[in-house]
Amino acid sequence: MPFHIIKDSQLWRTEVNVFEHDFYHTWDFHYLSSLNREGSPVLFKFQDDQHTVVFPLLEREIAGEQYKDLVSVYGYPGPLFSIEDPDVQNELFNKLIGHIEELGYVSLFSRLHPLLNQTPLDNTLALGDVVYFDLNDSLDEIYAAMRNNHRRDIRKLEKSELTVQQYDQPSKGQILEFKHIYDLTMDKLGAVDYYFFDEDFYRNKLESTDYKVTLFTAYLEEQAIASAMMIQTGGFCEYHLGGTLPEFYKIHPMKLIFNSALEAMHKNGLTHFVLGGGLGSQRDSLFEFKYGFSRKTAPFSIMRKIFNPAIYQELSKKRFKTLNLSSEQQEEIGYFPLYRYSI
Repeated sequence: MPFHIIKDSQLWRTEVNVFEHDFYHTWDFHYLSSLNREGSPVLFKFQDDQHTVVFPLLEREIAGEQYKDLVSVYGYPGPLFSIEDPDVQNELFNKLIGHIEELGYVSLFSRLHPLLNQTPLDNTLALGDVVYFDLNDSLDEIYAAMRNNHRRDIRKLEKSELTVQQYDQPSKGQILEFKHIYDLTMDKLGAVDYYFFDEDFYRNKLESTDYKVTLFTAYLEEQAIASAMMIQTGGFCEYHLGGTLPEFYKIHPMKLIFNSALEAMHKNGLTHFVLGGGLGSQRDSLFEFKYGFSRKTAPFSIMRKIFNPAIYQELSKKRFKTLNLSSEQQEEIGYFPLYRYSI
């Protein structure tokens, strides 16, 4: 059989570990998402005589209905290919999607990896750019491309009383320090509940064997004032979560944290350190802050696919009726899938 559906953790690892991949593709990250009630992990695989594609997703029930749909984990997952040729990738992927369509799902939504999914695939939409360091460059080359005010601030912070500690095996106390800073940052930004996590979430992340979690925490006079969680898999390091106590925003401790992480990942021989993009993939102040560290960017895209248009429309109409939305309001909604839209 050229098409396979994989839900076993060990088989998942066996298949994914063949490819260059990020932590967003791993079983552990998908399982952690399932604990957060985001869906059940499922890995789809298609293989012809020469090449293979795998596509990690979450399978979701549609409340009150007999139907299901598919969504990716939050972040940069997407399909993994055994070949780089764009034409072959598209052919493989379309065959995989054809098999998935036969399973009766209503729709599929997936975020794609900016560095591993650079081939334009069908039904994809580019949203914005992601900033990253190419760690194959020397540190001198990286610093030469860094924005002047970032370099100046880093030198200033290095001479100050601010220190950064790297925790490769964070203790419970160090995790609670991070959680306190992160939660206060999210409060300040007015974030919704989805972006807050309990202690079990962090504990499960640390216990993963699929990736390595490292904390970089900045201290001023023994007080933790900023912290960032970096996650490493293979050659990739991702800036995953982070925050700064609001009263210390002006001194930019995250600049020293990013620099410390950059030096550590470069020393460890990784290939890419991904900082991410702006809020909602916009070229906003957050993007510009990250862009000041590196001029290397890659496009971030999403994939939307409706497998069953009739059922999709039926479910969407039910949802709009429940929310009491006018036809004009419905036309302005860009959410996908529409039947999961909420106010």
